[in-house]
Amino acid sequence: MIVTRPVVQIVAGCTDRKRLPVPGDLRIQAVREKRPGDLFGAWWRTLEQHSSPSVPAVDLYAGDHWTVVRDLPRVAHEAGLDARLWVASAGYGLVPAEAHLRAYGATFTPGHPDSVAEGTAGDETARRWWHALAGRPGPHQTAPRTLADLALASAGAKLLVVASPRYVRAMADDLAQAASALREQDDLLIVSGDPGTSHETLRRNWVPSVASLQTTVGGSRLSLHARIARRILEEAARRGLAATAVRDRFIGLARAAPPPQQYDRTPLDDEAVRSFVAQNLRSNPTATHTQLLRALRDSGRACEQARFRQLFLQVKER
Repeated sequence: MIVTRPVVQIVAGCTDRKRLPVPGDLRIQAVREKRPGDLFGAWWRTLEQHSSPSVPAVDLYAGDHWTVVRDLPRVAHEAGLDARLWVASAGYGLVPAEAHLRAYGATFTPGHPDSVAEGTAGDETARRWWHALAGRPGPHQTAPRTLADLALASAGAKLLVVASPRYVRAMADDLAQAASALREQDDLLIVSGDPGTSHETLRRNWVPSVASLQTTVGGSRLSLHARIARRILEEAARRGLAATAVRDRFIGLARAAPPPQQYDRTPLDDEAVRSFVAQNLRSNPTATHTQLLRALRDSGRACEQARFRQLFLQVKER
């Protein structure tokens, strides 16, 4: 008798950090400067025509979040599940982890130089961008380009989405369609931070990834969503993967957990951070952004890690 293993499709948001250097002209900020009136069209042409090397998506991204993400299929397999990893990319759209991608600079995070979603209409711009990406052929010719198509192609599968709130909001319409395409709406799990999904019908699918759960799953705040997804998969054989039950469990864990540690640090504006970086690089030119961020925080000052890294790179490029 052949026993069919349950299937889970894991979709993880991409990361800003890459293992390959990002060419200067393969960034949203560079394309925006040249063709501000046709950003998406210019971006896609640049991406298609660029001659830089490509690697499998699973090997392109870096950082703590991605280290945990790339291990999720193994965790799922050990829990008795068949799993396939997908990437939700602001540069490429939905792609399987084995698809070959070039290193690029594009994000749905407002305020980032390579953000596609700026201004007061940022969320709507991001949704339109995600929809536009889905309309172009991806690097893996036969793979679904939308979450809804992925759900339709995966009869009886669970869909586990692990992404920041900005990425979840960019994919909101696609997520709602995917929920309708699955066998049951409870087959869709969305692990993300506050405020979660903007679609009211998807609130039951949202598993809140909040700071108080850091003591429960361990690791850094940067990989919290991925670590919660890992815990969900580890417990799947015993607790199942029904979204409402998983959501209720993690809400309960969050309420029972001790409050997250608070640091009394003075926040710095961009210019103050650049000045700090420049001063420290003069005395130690080989210092990394993680070393300098640690020094900054040890001195009682504060800066969010992704912002610090971006400002660090700006100073290094001068």
